[in-house]
Amino acid sequence: LCRCAGIPCRWQSGLITRPDFCGAHDWTMFYIAPYGWLYADPSFGTGAVRENNEQRRQFYFGNLDPFRMVANSQFQADFTVPKQFWRADPYDNQVGEIETLQHGLRYFQFHRTKEVIGFEEL
Repeated sequence: LCRCAGIPCRWQSGLITRPDFCGAHDWTMFYIAPYGWLYADPSFGTGAVRENNEQRRQFYFGNLDPFRMVANSQFQADFTVPKQFWRADPYDNQVGEIETLQHGLRYFQFHRTKEVIGFEEL
């Protein structure tokens, strides 16, 4: 929608964390002069609308929380180490890929976990 309105925008994906959770998530950046690149998380902002939390909705339109790890800034980007076979996730890569000498593994063919091992204020 930003691009339709002539507003430069970018997409990012990666991980969002809380003390008890780590999961894949996507968000966006948009450019507004003279401020530069700002962030927005429409899904977190919409959740705030459902909860009638106007302060949180406004926060996620122009800001992000610090509990994110960027894994992708380009859609369908090549890997640093090229894959030989079809990717398990052909769009972005938030949780990793595995392949053998014979074929790439689909997500149902291997077990993976994400675990928060530390969460503290610095």
